[in-house]
Amino acid sequence: MFYLKYKDSKVFAFDPIDCYFKMLNKQYLPMCIKNLPDGYEMVRVFCRQRVLHNSRVYAKDILLACCLEELDSVSICLKSRALCVTDNYWIDASKNSKTWEEINIRNHAFDHALGVVALTGKADGNIGFSSEKIRTGELTVKGNHAKLLMWQKKGIYLYKNLSLRKIAAEIVSNVIAAALTLDSAYYSYQKFQDLHCSKCRIDNAIEHELLLCEDLLLFYGCNMNINSKVYEYIMEVDARNFILMQIFDYLTLNTNRNGENYGLLVDNGVITGLYPIFDHDACFKGKNDKEFYMVTGMSFAETLEEIRKHKVFLSLVEPLEDANTFFESARFKSFFLQYLTVNDYMGLAARSKTILGMAKNIFPDRVELI
Repeated sequence: MFYLKYKDSKVFAFDPIDCYFKMLNKQYLPMCIKNLPDGYEMVRVFCRQRVLHNSRVYAKDILLACCLEELDSVSICLKSRALCVTDNYWIDASKNSKTWEEINIRNHAFDHALGVVALTGKADGNIGFSSEKIRTGELTVKGNHAKLLMWQKKGIYLYKNLSLRKIAAEIVSNVIAAALTLDSAYYSYQKFQDLHCSKCRIDNAIEHELLLCEDLLLFYGCNMNINSKVYEYIMEVDARNFILMQIFDYLTLNTNRNGENYGLLVDNGVITGLYPIFDHDACFKGKNDKEFYMVTGMSFAETLEEIRKHKVFLSLVEPLEDANTFFESARFKSFFLQYLTVNDYMGLAARSKTILGMAKNIFPDRVELI
């Protein structure tokens, strides 16, 4: 018998052998399964949403190191207790039960051996996680790049093995987000075992949790686009920062803002706003504003035409004006050109002027306040 728990509260009981299921506390159900009927399918969906993707670099090596032969999401969650570095859900066994304080990896050091496999694909000769359960977040980290989680003095850090161009994009994008007054993960360059990596700190405060957009899509049963219930809901929760995120993605031509690359911040159980944006390695990847933008289901250019109708957009003149002045400064240009190309910079500067012109309402006949 196993329990899905939120910290130390039991949410439901289940047994994969006979698909037994018993609901214990609906209050703590994860968002991705809140709208499902009670039953074992809840276990399958939760675990499927929880685990690493088969397309992740070295996914098979990670599983082999854990003595798992295939990507079976329930087995992976049982092996890893479904521990994750961005929320407080986990799976406990009725035998040898643990407490949240004993088992959580958000504020306690954890083993890095599996992380080395996850980043390099190389297993130490002594590695082999054959025990029934292990304490790691590697089995629940999303995305396709090779990466590892590292516990250090000041918290948990994520290392991603990327091309130098992608690392440069993440570093530059930190500064662009700050100029827009948009909270963002902070990325830096780090070499790990001769691999080029971007490094960022993960918010491991127990009171803070990440609710992925992907989980909201499952809750509402819809695809992401500008007319979806999820888009409408996020606008209701935090229109200012959600619009700023879309402006940031336009400025940087970020082509990979999928449902696992943004979400909402849950603070002590309450959804308070947009989670600080993260995963900037696809910034400056797009060629122009005709590129498809996943958040709205239309091009960047079409997205601008829609968000400029919102009254919050027209209140952003001052931060956009400040950002544009900063982007034009010799200091920023010099910084930018240390990492990316002149064409990248010229494109950013031109898009910044475009968005500022829209915010200043240069074309009033086309604006309808919502």
